[in-house]
Amino acid sequence: MIDRAAVMVRDWVGLIHPDVAVVHSPPDDSSDEMRVHAMLVGLARARDRQGPSAGPTPVGITAQYLMCVSGPDDAQAHAALGELVFGALEDDTFDVAFPDDGLWVALGVRLHPGFLLGVPVEKPRQAPKVPLARTAELRFQAARPLVGVVVGPKDVPLASVSVRISSLGLSTQTDRSGRFSFACMPQSLDAGDLVILAKGRECRASAIETRGGEEQLVIRVTGLES
Repeated sequence: MIDRAAVMVRDWVGLIHPDVAVVHSPPDDSSDEMRVHAMLVGLARARDRQGPSAGPTPVGITAQYLMCVSGPDDAQAHAALGELVFGALEDDTFDVAFPDDGLWVALGVRLHPGFLLGVPVEKPRQAPKVPLARTAELRFQAARPLVGVVVGPKDVPLASVSVRISSLGLSTQTDRSGRFSFACMPQSLDAGDLVILAKGRECRASAIETRGGEEQLVIRVTGLES
């Protein structure tokens, strides 16, 4: 993938100096023609991408090329270098920086004016494949009203008793005849789901089946004699 960066540099230089050869070696001052030298001297993390992305953000680095121009005529070489550096500064594709003398010492060649051209290199990433559900099964539980009466000792109706369905967060109170009703209930309620609060005491009914029509559920509360 880094080889694409070299092609990108060569094509970019060709737009500015179509008649100048691009080489990837250090200048040796022996050529009798002007050359642009693009030397890969380092890699760095890519700058953050801006804007939304349609998929996973690509993995990116920046290939750093040391750019300089050599030739028999220094004035022409410097003019060509100036066109390159200002062209890079005006192009948002590239990053531009300037090397210190130590880089030329490391290359073992005479100091030449130049700049560092940061070229983006990206590796696309594929979104993880999510398995599709082959079948979908929807189950609906029929609902029906729940009508009941709360009675105490000797089957005396208990009025103003709180009746609560814990799982649904619903509550009501019995009327003067001890009756209560809920408009829409599942077919069954688990043990402890229906809670009766009478005279400060809490009672929980066992598992029950709701009944259709006018048939009412009788809930007998004991232990209220004391």
